[in-house]
Amino acid sequence: MSILSFNDAKKIIDYEEHLIVDVREESELIETGIIKNAIHIPLSSIENFFINLQTSNTNINSDTYILIYCAVGIRSGIAAERLKIKGFSNVFNIGGFDNWINGGGIIKNYNNSFIK
Repeated sequence: MSILSFNDAKKIIDYEEHLIVDVREESELIETGIIKNAIHIPLSSIENFFINLQTSNTNINSDTYILIYCAVGIRSGIAAERLKIKGFSNVFNIGGFDNWINGGGIIKNYNNSFIK
């Protein structure tokens, strides 16, 4: 799966119903931070989380744009493929955390305070 560019990811974030998912381990988030408005779901839990979402009463559905990232893009690619197999059609790998930072994206500490 190819990696969506920062600019294309930003357009989705600005104009579409979306969910940003960080699939790194918690220790990585504590060390480096997290993208603003992202939720943390480790790769090992991703499928169960989204299966539970499909059966719950949320506004997240198979058409919601799901943007997934990790440290360098490998785990997020795996997660994106797994979700596509489960029927989610608008799933995109936005690569590694550094891609977001280098593009000028907003990040925050894992404890919710903004870094930049």
